[in-house]
Amino acid sequence: KQVLGTEALIKPTWADNLVKEQIEKRKLAHQLRNEARCGQAGSVMRRKLTPQEAVDWLIERGHLTKSYAWQDVWQDEHGRQFTVSRLTRLDLLQSLHDAIVKSVQGDLSRKDWMEDAEQLLTDAGWWGTKAVTDPLDGEIKLTKFDPARLRLIYDTNTRQAYATGLWERVERSKRTHPYVRYITKQDERVRASHREWDNLTLPVGDVFWKTH
Repeated sequence: KQVLGTEALIKPTWADNLVKEQIEKRKLAHQLRNEARCGQAGSVMRRKLTPQEAVDWLIERGHLTKSYAWQDVWQDEHGRQFTVSRLTRLDLLQSLHDAIVKSVQGDLSRKDWMEDAEQLLTDAGWWGTKAVTDPLDGEIKLTKFDPARLRLIYDTNTRQAYATGLWERVERSKRTHPYVRYITKQDERVRASHREWDNLTLPVGDVFWKTH
């Protein structure tokens, strides 16, 4: 999504800000190239680009919930509760949540988070396949923690945090930037239905953005 301003904003102060933004991007790109040689590019990118709103949202979402199926935490509840399906130990949930917050803050890379999470779950006897009993029906259900599962947990939570943080910025800026544009990558992986929305421009408050 691209946030658009009004025509009235096309004036020297806006142009000056655009130039400053381009200069900052060039500085960041130069810094990233230098840091990449030391294997630190990911942490620099996260440190520079993480909106504080993303961190705040993750911290506020610190209510831990044990769940045994994806239906146990429903739709908007995911925005207020942190859960990992069938991980029934609150201490492990807390540790994973706290580490994700640290990562979004820029203090922990994705790779480091995964290594720490694997060690945490291994030490607790949760790495690999684990059987848990669902208290609702008494059934024994299996869950599995492996690198693919950790990537899913990390990516889902961090992307949701970034998206929420960026949208809060959009809401705060809608008096000066009242429109949002839907933009796709315009490649072969874009779904047909999404391709139809490419370049669609609507007000920030339009109901379309509640589901897209």
